This record gives sequence, structure tokens and C-alpha cells, in this order.
Amino acid sequence: MTEMGQANRRPPPTIRRQLLVGVNLVMSILMAGALAVDFQREFTHRIAERRISLEEEAKTIAAAIPTLTHHGQQAIQDFLDSVCGSLKESESPGHHVAVLWKGTIIQAEVHGRSTPAFYEAVRRASASPDGRAGYATQELVAASSAVAGETVYVSGDVTGIRQIVLRENAWRLSGLLLAGTIAAGIVNVVLYRGLASPLERLVATVGRIAQGELGLQAGRFATAELAALAAAINEMSQSLAANQRERSRQLEKARRLQEHLLKEWPTVRGMKIARLFQPATEVTGDYTDLSIAPDGSAVLCIADVSGHGIPAAMGAAMLKTMFLEALRSTSCPADVLQRLNARFGDVVLPGDFASMFVARWDAQRGCLEYAIAGHEPAWLRHLDGAYVPMTKTGHLLGVQSEETWPSETVQIRDHDRLLLVTDGVTECMNLTGELFGRDRVAAVLHDHSSAPIQDVVSSLERELESHRQGAPLKDDTTIVLIEFRGDEP
Repeated sequence: MTEMGQANRRPPPTIRRQLLVGVNLVMSILMAGALAVDFQREFTHRIAERRISLEEEAKTIAAAIPTLTHHGQQAIQDFLDSVCGSLKESESPGHHVAVLWKGTIIQAEVHGRSTPAFYEAVRRASASPDGRAGYATQELVAASSAVAGETVYVSGDVTGIRQIVLRENAWRLSGLLLAGTIAAGIVNVVLYRGLASPLERLVATVGRIAQGELGLQAGRFATAELAALAAAINEMSQSLAANQRERSRQLEKARRLQEHLLKEWPTVRGMKIARLFQPATEVTGDYTDLSIAPDGSAVLCIADVSGHGIPAAMGAAMLKTMFLEALRSTSCPADVLQRLNARFGDVVLPGDFASMFVARWDAQRGCLEYAIAGHEPAWLRHLDGAYVPMTKTGHLLGVQSEETWPSETVQIRDHDRLLLVTDGVTECMNLTGELFGRDRVAAVLHDHSSAPIQDVVSSLERELESHRQGAPLKDDTTIVLIEFRGDEP
């Protein structure tokens, strides 16, 4: 997945959110279901009651019809209108009476429902098993009674019954809703306090441990599962703290050993030396040395072993041992590199390598012989401001077992200055990824050409720090500045 895709990907929801949403959703569904079931049960009960009432009314009307038949159809019509008119719409919504008398349909006319279509709907409702049928946008409930060849139909509006049920049961429904809401609130509080909040505390504790607060304890929890999880986190934290203490102890020993390897250099006539060494970690893969060869010449080297930390430091320690051993046989820089390369590849892991600059100073002849194995170029600046390029190089140490390096010789004048650095200087990076670069190194050397060499090194250190803009060191930094002073001790 690309970085843009990862950035646009939404983070997963928290456990608290999932629990609260899930529980509230379930509670809402259950309450809605309970309300719906309760309403439907009450509504069905009211429909059944209404149908029984309509049946009783139909029987009563059917019993009265025979006494009116000798007065004619109009008497029956007046009677039906009187029955319907005596009932208010609010008390008996949709109330209607119809009679099938001697093949003639007589309907109450007071409510304006006396149409053939309405009669047909009432008849169908009374004949259905549940006593209900639809008419336009309405739903009717009806009952019938037949006496002596006459049939009486009485109907009501289901919609009105539904409204009555809602109105009469509003308080009961509100109470059920309130009880459900209180129950959901209690469940939410229990879940939050008993699970979501403790989990957030555990996540915060793990985050602090990840940020370096090793040994931090998670505290106590009320539930067995969370207590077991907290105990595991506490044990992990204590183990990490113990491992960190042991690692720090070992790194401190490695640092002291490396300081011993980088001990003070011998005094060499005609050379004044200033150095800066800044490891990116407790130990470093940078290595510098100055030793007097058996032939009396001073041999200087600066090297950078690939990687960081203890593996790189071990490589630097082995490189120092091999360098001192090589000087017993030769002081020629190219030969020293060849002897080092023949053994270096055998003592480091595959894929590891080192860059190195080796120079031999012959004070009597006033010349400097050097060879470079993939290392940063050196800066040789004459007193008059002229530069001598020292860039001719060969492969890194450890790349090929059979390798040779060219050797170059330059004449040295009084007050010439030689600057050696590792790539932690030229590749020093700021917050925007910009490198310090070789041109800035040369500019510092030029701008401070008349300053004491220790001041020049300090100026270069400040420039590097300013360039980083607060960014941490990503590579070891080593600077060696030499001023040649003839035979001056």
C-alpha cells in the first residue's frame, strides 16, 4: 500500500465506540420491537373487542328491523340514520350501518358513506375471517347479523381504533421507552467503566512503554481478564526495562572500549592536529588513527565501517587491529589498504564493507603519500589559498578480495592544511532532506583559513548543527584537521 493510501485509510473505530454503538443499537432494536409487539397486541385486542361490539349492535338492530317493516323502507332509513347519528365520530370512528332488506340495500346517510362501493367493502369485511377489509385509503372492521331474510351490517374505521390505542397507551408506551432508555444507560455506564475505560488505560500504558517508559506498571483492574492482561503488560514492561539496563551496561562497556581504541595520538614533529568525534549512537563505526611505523614515518588513517551501533563498532575495532598489524610490515598507504582488504572481508558479515583514507607523512622530504579506498575526498589547502584535489580512489574494503589501490604523492608546504572527514559530515541532513555537501565543507575551510585549526573544527561543527535544524544525527561524524608546520614540534 502506498504512503498516500495509508494516509487516506481511516483508523479503525475504538472498542468503546464499537461497544456503545453495538449495545445501543441492540437495545434500540429490542425496545422498538417490544413497543411494536405491545402496540400490535393491544391493537389486535381492540379490533377483536370492536368486532364483538359491532356484532352485538348488528344483532340489536336486526331484532328491531321486523317491527319497522310494515312502515316501509323510509322507516328503516330513518331508524338507521337515528342510530348512526346518535354516535359521535370521536367515540365510534367510521361507524356505519347498512341493511339488505328484501333485496334492497338501505344505508345510513348521516355520515355520507352510503355508496355502493362502501357497502361492498363493509360486506366483504364482515365475511372475512378477521372481520377486516380495505376501502380506498381506509381499513374497515365489520360484523353482520341475519334475521328472517334480512341482513344487518355494522362497520367501523380501523384507523380510528389505531389512533385511540396510541392515545390511550401513550403513557404506558412512554414508560416503557423511559425504562428501556434507563436500562440502556446503565448498560452503557457498566460497559464504559468496566471495559472501555480500562482498555483505554491499558492502551495508554502500552503507548507510554513504547515511547520509552520501560518498567511502567499498568495498575490494578476489577475484572479477571483485564487483570491478567495488565499482569502480562507489567511483566513485559519489567522485562524490557531489565533488557534495556543490560543493553545500556553492555553499550557503556563498548563505548569505553572504543574510547580506549581512540586514545590520544602520538606527537608528530611538523604536525598540529585538531579532531572532532560525534557518534550517532553510543558506539560508532568511524575510526581514526595515527601511528609511527617502524621506518619512522607517521601513518594516518580515517575509516568508516558500514552500519551503526555495535556491529559497526566491532568492525572498527577489528580494522584498528589489522591496521596496526599491517604497519609492522609496510608503511606504504596502498600496501596497507591491500593487506587490510585481504583480511577484512573474512572477519565481517557478507555485505559489510568499509571506506578508508591512509596517508604517510615524510617530514624529511616534506611529502604526503596517500591512497583512498572509496572514502570521502580530502581537502589539502595551501597557505596561498590554492587547493590540491585528493579524490583518486578505488573500491571499498571488503568488496573484492583481490584488489589494488593507486598511491599518490603531494608536496607539502609550511602551513598547508589537510582536512579529513567521514560521510557523516558531507551527508548531514536537515529536516527537509537537504545534504550539507562538500561545497559547504570547503567554504568553511576557506572562510577560516587564518583561524587556529581547533577554531576551524569548531566552526565546522557549528555549521553542521545549524544545518541540521534540530534533526538528530543519522550518521557518525568525524573530522580531522592537520596543519603542517615544517620541523616545528
